[in-house]
Amino acid sequence: MENIVIISQNRPFLGAQIVHLPLISFLKVKYPKSKIHFFSKSEISKALLPLGSIDHVIIEQSKGHFLEEYRKINADLTINLRKQSLWHFWIVALFSKGKKVGFSSVLTNLFYDQTSDNNVSIYRANNYLSLFDAVIADESRARKKQVCIIPGAGQKHKIWDLDSYLEVAQQIQKNYSDIEVIFLLGEKEADYKHKLTQFTVHINMNLEQLYHCIGQSLLVIANDCGPSHLAHIQAVDMVSLFSNERLDAPSTIDEWYLKRSGAKLIQSDAHKSINTISVNEVLDAVQHLLAKSYQHEFNSRAQFA
Repeated sequence: MENIVIISQNRPFLGAQIVHLPLISFLKVKYPKSKIHFFSKSEISKALLPLGSIDHVIIEQSKGHFLEEYRKINADLTINLRKQSLWHFWIVALFSKGKKVGFSSVLTNLFYDQTSDNNVSIYRANNYLSLFDAVIADESRARKKQVCIIPGAGQKHKIWDLDSYLEVAQQIQKNYSDIEVIFLLGEKEADYKHKLTQFTVHINMNLEQLYHCIGQSLLVIANDCGPSHLAHIQAVDMVSLFSNERLDAPSTIDEWYLKRSGAKLIQSDAHKSINTISVNEVLDAVQHLLAKSYQHEFNSRAQFA
C-alpha cells in the first residue's frame, strides 16, 4: 500500500482534528511503508503534521483543486469520512482505482469496497475506526508525577470557574506533595497566569507539545475542550466537566466523550450552569482516580526497584 488518502470530516476545530489521530495511527501501523495524504478544508489540520503520522496535508481550495490533487496521488486506499458530500463520493467512486472505504449509504454500499454505519452515539474516533472494525488502542506508557488542568474551552458556557480549579489544584498539592500540577492555557486564558503563580503554567503549546505533556500525565482535569481528546486517545485518566445548561450534554457526550474506566464524567443539571458543579464533587472524582493511578504507577515500581 503506497498511498493512502483520508478525506477528513469538515469541522474547523482542534478537537475535531485530534479525533482523526487514532485512525491515522491505525493505518500507519497496518501499512507502515505507506504515505498518508490528509485532505481538509481547514488550515488547523496542519497542526497534525508534527506528530509524524501524516505525510501530507492538502488544504482544499475548491472542488476543482480537490479533484486535481486527488488524481495526482493515485491512491491505493481512500477513506472518505464525509458522508454528506456527494461531490467527494463521486470523485472517489469515479477516479479511484484503489480500495474505497466510507460510511454506509445506498451509493457507498454500491460503489465502495468497504463500508460501516455512521454511529454518532459512540466516541467519534471509534466511529472512524469502525470502518476497519477497530477501536482505540490502549497506549501503555510510563507516567510522570504530574496532573494537567485545562481550564479553557471554545464557548463561555463550557468553562468552569478558575477559582474552582484553583481549589482543586491546591488540594491535590496538599494531598500529593510530590505531584506537579500543570495548567495548560490557550491565548484566551493567558490572563489567568497571574492567579497561578504557585503552579507550572504553559501557554499556547503546539499540538505536539500538548500531546506529550498530556500523554505522560497521571491525570487530566478539563472542560469539554479540544485538548481533552489527547487524554482520551492516550488512555490518560481524566475528569471531564460538561455543561448541560443548553440541554445538549447527552448528545455531545455520546460523540465527544470516550466512556472508559479511567474517565469520570461530571455534568451540570439540566438548564444549570457548569458552575453549579461543586468543588467537592470534582475532588471526589480526582481523589478516586488519582489514588488508583498513583498507587498502580509508582507503588508497583517501588516493589521492583
